[in-house]
Amino acid sequence: MTKTWLFGLMMAFVTPACDDDGGEGEGEGEGEGEGEGEGEGEGEGEGEGEGEGEGEGEGEGEGEGEDCDPGDDPAALVIASDYVTSVYGRVPADRPGCFDEAGAAEGDTIGAMSGGIVAILERTLGAMTVLGPDLSVESNCSVADEDGPAPNPHGVAFASPTKAYVARYAQSTVAVLDPTTCTLTATIDLAAHADGDAVPEMDAIALVDGSVLVSLELLDNWLPTGNGKVVVIDASSDTIETVVDLPLPYPFGRFRTHGETGETLLALVGTFGAPDGAIVGLGEDLRSPHVIVTEDALGGDVNAFAVADATRGWAVVATAEGITLLVPFDPSSGEADDPLLVSTGFDLGDVEIAGDRLLVADGNFETPGMRAFSFDGNEITDGPQPLPLPPRMILAL
Repeated sequence: MTKTWLFGLMMAFVTPACDDDGGEGEGEGEGEGEGEGEGEGEGEGEGEGEGEGEGEGEGEGEGEGEDCDPGDDPAALVIASDYVTSVYGRVPADRPGCFDEAGAAEGDTIGAMSGGIVAILERTLGAMTVLGPDLSVESNCSVADEDGPAPNPHGVAFASPTKAYVARYAQSTVAVLDPTTCTLTATIDLAAHADGDAVPEMDAIALVDGSVLVSLELLDNWLPTGNGKVVVIDASSDTIETVVDLPLPYPFGRFRTHGETGETLLALVGTFGAPDGAIVGLGEDLRSPHVIVTEDALGGDVNAFAVADATRGWAVVATAEGITLLVPFDPSSGEADDPLLVSTGFDLGDVEIAGDRLLVADGNFETPGMRAFSFDGNEITDGPQPLPLPPRMILAL
């Protein structure tokens, strides 16, 4: 669940939603720190249906007569969802509304790209689907322990086609499994690095230079109990190498890679509604966190971000006023420019670089769809390009 929807739920108790039906559906959540957004998604799915029907018809009309195969050109996997039903498929970077649907999923769904392997995680079901190069299904596995609780998977990192590490938000252990046979081969216990409830709320996971990185949110009743952590695991032995103390609370969202230096980056959101977080880099040794840009400079809570090179980065931020912004920033100076997009609600959910295009997921109620920008800040799409459901996540292929 993106931070936009999580923070949007909190604001919903104060400000009514834009859609009459959607506002009544918000509020029930499952899972600490993530469930709030899931509850909101269920309510919004009912309230959005009428508006999405109009947009869907237009999008399907364009796609039916158009070849969406990008060939050798840059493309992205897009996950679109109302948090009850989800679909995923490929879009060309230059034509992000040309959606070639590859499959469907249930509930709150996210994706991951790791080691050249694409996976779909159905959080509600506790399941992982591994996709082939053509996005066909190669395997579908449970990531839960036998007779164990619902794991709420938040990410996966592949050491090889036969070894995957799954971050399980609702449990204290990372699952190690062979996705070709759906065999759980080991677990790595992180309970010793949790707060008082023994569940560290693991979120992002990535394989970097032979080490598996796992971010720990450390929450109690949705609030951080202290600064976040990153656990570094040796992928050859599956033992913990070290635990990195982060400079701020609440690591949120996936690990990202600096497009020029290759440094691993992460957002620390601090407190919802207050611009007290930052985007940080972990340093060349993965153990030296330092601030790249602050939320104060960006103007809101970081929901998603991408960095192309030394001077060009973009962040989706949520403001205390109930809107989202697409903000360009300079990673070398920490300075931010005026927003490229200003939404009317909690609409912008993700941003991704595909080739020389910046792709943005715009989940606004009336016309949810994909948008594309050039790196100089010019939008190359004519507003949101409709998809079957509101886009939530983008992964460059």
